Amino acid sequence: MSTQPPDPYDPVDPGAEDETIVDETRVITPEGDQVVERQETRRRRRRFDPIWPWLLALLVLVLVGIGLAWYLTRENTKPVPDVTGATEAQALSRLQEEGFEVAVERGNSPAPRGTVFDQDPRAGAEADEGSTVTVSVSEGPATAAVPDVVGTNEDSARRALESAGFKVNAVQVFSPQQKGSVVAQNPRGGADAQVGSTVRINVSKGTGTTTVPSVVGLGEDDAKQQLSDADLQANVVEVPSPQDAGTVVAQSPPAGSELKQGSTVRLNVSRGLPEPPPATTETTPTTTETTTETTTTTG
Repeated sequence: MSTQPPDPYDPVDPGAEDETIVDETRVITPEGDQVVERQETRRRRRRFDPIWPWLLALLVLVLVGIGLAWYLTRENTKPVPDVTGATEAQALSRLQEEGFEVAVERGNSPAPRGTVFDQDPRAGAEADEGSTVTVSVSEGPATAAVPDVVGTNEDSARRALESAGFKVNAVQVFSPQQKGSVVAQNPRGGADAQVGSTVRINVSKGTGTTTVPSVVGLGEDDAKQQLSDADLQANVVEVPSPQDAGTVVAQSPPAGSELKQGSTVRLNVSRGLPEPPPATTETTPTTTETTTETTTTTG
């Protein structure tokens, strides 16, 4: 007896999934008899096994593999500490304690020299443990050479200094130099100073003195105007004079004197002479004596 499993294609032992097709052919003989010819054909039926469970199982296996790979290769993350404002040594120590590598960059900043003024990643951001945090350490504010503006006018000096990145503090001072010109500056021209710092310039407002004009012989109003134009004030005193009333007959200090601006000049202004008293006529009274002669008759 054969122990081999039945052949699914064996027509003697068709499998459960095979199907047999029977074809009948009827033939009429000359004698009028019908002869039936039968032909059996066996063919294998297609299997329609459901495939979606296998696809689902495959998808689950892929996802599990991805998750396992991520878990096995992932690194721990933690928030980056804030080290801005700390010294370079403090920042390095803090970041290394938290498990980060540190890279240091240096640059100009208004922050004090040697302190951290920026960091990347920023404070509080999640970063992989062992990753690098870059800190920017201040080398202090940038410096630049101060332009030399002594001898220029105030407007030109301002433009030059502000274009170089400096602020300007202009102070008016007395000076024999031309009014409005810069007579001194601090820091001096050519010196290095922090960009954004203030440069003081002393601007001449003149000597502060003025020459007394000659106003004798002018009317009071004209004399006052000339003194005002010279930054002087008038102190008017009326005096008797044969000159026309309202005419300046004297001044003190005299013309050509140098006075501090705003000083006072005395003006003696004529008020004329007093009118002479009216002429008086002296009358001498005349006395007339009347003599009465009396004649006495003696009888």
